[in-house]
Amino acid sequence: MDAIIGEVKAFAFNWAPQGWLACNGAEYPISQYQGLYAILGNMYGGTPNQTFKVPNLQGRIIVGIGVLQSQAGTGIYNLATVGGTEGVAISQSTVPPHNHTFNAATTTPAKFQAAETKVPASGSFLSNVFERVSATTNRIAQAYTSVVPDSTLAPAVIGPFAGGTGQHENRQPYLVVNYCINWDGDYPPRP
Repeated sequence: MDAIIGEVKAFAFNWAPQGWLACNGAEYPISQYQGLYAILGNMYGGTPNQTFKVPNLQGRIIVGIGVLQSQAGTGIYNLATVGGTEGVAISQSTVPPHNHTFNAATTTPAKFQAAETKVPASGSFLSNVFERVSATTNRIAQAYTSVVPDSTLAPAVIGPFAGGTGQHENRQPYLVVNYCINWDGDYPPRP
């Protein structure tokens, strides 16, 4: 079967075969690719009656057109619509309201008090993790204590929001291939 003008295919090599253009959002003169322009028009960009752009699939997945109904609502996917993002900045506005209260005791409890335990009990708080034995030696102490907290940690210690501008990866697992669009095949017949 011959290729159809406007057909997009994935190739496992890094060049566009003869009669195909890379789907990289490049702009082309209408006079050079009249058949492809007749199908795409300026749907993906360009200057009307002068240039047009091919779809840009670099770093993107392909989504079929139509209406998606889900528990999250209705998604309308029109041809040439672009959406999503590769990374999401973490900020208070991107995280649902919640809090992580973190209490700690700065006083050193007596060695191995009966109230200390390896398994936190109701009313226990995180305590010192190392016990200083000498100027050069530390000993692992019990991690929980019933000593009431007497200080509050700085927000930068327990959260990413105190001046942080980090992003987290937002893409699903992926495999990179080379998407190309045909410009030199058969004109697609309409039904």
